Amino acid sequence: MHGRNKDPDVESLHFYQNTLVSNTDAYGYAQRLLSRSNSRSERRVFNNICVYLNRYGQLRSFGDVPPDIHCDGNLHWCVNPKVAVPKNYLDRIRNHPTSLANKAAYPPGWASKAVVGDPGFLKFQRGPETSCDFRLKESSLAIGAGINLPVDYEDPYRPQNNSSPDIGAIPYGQDVFATGRDFANPLDN
Repeated sequence: MHGRNKDPDVESLHFYQNTLVSNTDAYGYAQRLLSRSNSRSERRVFNNICVYLNRYGQLRSFGDVPPDIHCDGNLHWCVNPKVAVPKNYLDRIRNHPTSLANKAAYPPGWASKAVVGDPGFLKFQRGPETSCDFRLKESSLAIGAGINLPVDYEDPYRPQNNSSPDIGAIPYGQDVFATGRDFANPLDN
């Protein structure tokens, strides 16, 4: 099927405490996690590190009926040294009509605790053949800069002392989590 469905049923999405690295388009704010939402979908986008390889994304209009979106505590960084942070970048997000419409349900508003800057990874290199270490340096902007998540959200790294969480997939001082198959302990047949 060619073309776009004008009124798709888009699922609700709770996307929090992740590290995303990719190119983005002109309307790719928050790695497009707010895109394609409508009045029937709910979006919760909190405490993510959004690494843009080519540009900072902006927001477009969401239509007449604003979707139910809460978006806060995210860190935005474009690694391209030729790309400057757009003037009033976070203010334009905070004052976007859909952000203002969502203040009834999320009073702080979009990007109230968002930050822009280098997240301070232990190792980051751009390119598909490079290796990165997405753990945070001691000087990272992401440390303690997130918002406290609702208590019903699963969070194995939830701060116990009521402090603010770190932004991103790997909190400061945590080991890198293992993924993939574990061949060290094969199953017995």
